[in-house]
Amino acid sequence: MLKNVIALAAGMCYGFGFGDNTKSTLLTRGRVEISRLGMAASAERLTFAGLSDSGGLITTSFSRHSRNRASGEKIGQAMSLRQVLESTEKVAEDVWTTTSSRELAQKLSVAVPTTDEVNKVLFEEKDPRHAVVDLITRGKKRKRRSHRGDQQSLSVPLAQVAAANMGRLMDYGAKTRL
Repeated sequence: MLKNVIALAAGMCYGFGFGDNTKSTLLTRGRVEISRLGMAASAERLTFAGLSDSGGLITTSFSRHSRNRASGEKIGQAMSLRQVLESTEKVAEDVWTTTSSRELAQKLSVAVPTTDEVNKVLFEEKDPRHAVVDLITRGKKRKRRSHRGDQQSLSVPLAQVAAANMGRLMDYGAKTRL
């Protein structure tokens, strides 16, 4: 379930001490990823518009009782994946879901940037600070219809969110010397 991967990324934001706007941006993007991948796998669009989908994602990402969020928070506090796995008795599904979700997305040619960045942190030793910066500064693509009726792609940068959190990322780097 891709919501577990999004919850891991949300936990990283908690570990960095990011604010509600950054977490909300992440969840909004995550929800789009979940819908996009589900529809590419033949699910109905309305499947992802219901309360259970939103509620599950929100709870898994924000609850202090969520193993997935807790794992991400530890990674955001400079623990390695190995340290996180050794520090808990319960398995966080997000670790294993990341790989299978990414493989499915690649098979279906669906962009899942949050999943890609989380996978790089977990399995390619990417600095989590860089993953978060890459994710939140990535331009959001949206489609609009021109006056001619064809679709055009627009790029909407999230530079304001990145700028607001850059100081925290630099403080984190100074404390951990990553």
